[in-house]
Amino acid sequence: MSRNFLDLDSPYCDYDSCRAVVFPCPYEKTTSYLKGTVYGPQRIIEASAQVELFDIETTSEAYKCGIHTLAPFDYSAGTVDTWLDSTEVAICAQLKTGKFPIILGGEHTISIAPIRACSKHFGPSQMSVLHLDAHSDMREEYQGNRYSHASIMKRAHACVQHTYSVGIRAQSIEENEYLTVNKHRFGVLYDQERFAKGLSVEEALRYLPTEKVYITIDLDYFQPEEVPSVGTPVPGGGSWYETIKFLRGIFQKRQVVGFDVVELKPDHDKRSDFFAAQLVYKLITYKFQGT
Repeated sequence: MSRNFLDLDSPYCDYDSCRAVVFPCPYEKTTSYLKGTVYGPQRIIEASAQVELFDIETTSEAYKCGIHTLAPFDYSAGTVDTWLDSTEVAICAQLKTGKFPIILGGEHTISIAPIRACSKHFGPSQMSVLHLDAHSDMREEYQGNRYSHASIMKRAHACVQHTYSVGIRAQSIEENEYLTVNKHRFGVLYDQERFAKGLSVEEALRYLPTEKVYITIDLDYFQPEEVPSVGTPVPGGGSWYETIKFLRGIFQKRQVVGFDVVELKPDHDKRSDFFAAQLVYKLITYKFQGT
């Protein structure tokens, strides 16, 4: 069983020379439907051993940037505040050394930690968040919890000024009203609009006006036919090629300062594990190709 993302050996997994750091964050405390995201980080790492290191699209081998994989975080004891705070502190420490953070979840709540860390490090007015998801995740609280997976973007809005959500196709009336009032700050491409007119990088950049962008990806953004093993699969969703084309455009136009891939709920159908691992390496490739 590999502990290193991509099963890399020295020198490409060595901390001192690496440019990217993988944070396995098996956090699962508020899952409200299908449970099991706690196993997501390890299954992504295991599947990544089967990912080819040469990327055909970019004709590059981005792993040579150096990718160090930390030991999984321990969320067995404590409170949500201590768990998120300790993860945030760890990410801030890596940002200060110039490392690029890659967070593997776990439920979506864990994304609060890297968003806060990047906001503190770069400044809240200097960073926007690109959010790919089937759900808005903008409830003030869900089932009595302000740190629910259904409230992650509402918490993010407390520390960044602009976000753009893509693929949304499940939303409460509370969230709809909130977004209507705040449409000058928080853009949304609903999934029926994505289906009708596609993904536009230029449209996204209108809502991501800062040079620096953090990307958070809930795997239920994708079509259940492509990624069935998620906590809450919703009909519709983005496909592989349209999405990676869109994300490559974001990397080309903005300085991506970190990203997370969350909400894998591993089961017997391991294609979702491999899909997630391939997606993570594809984003690393867009960040470090040619370097």
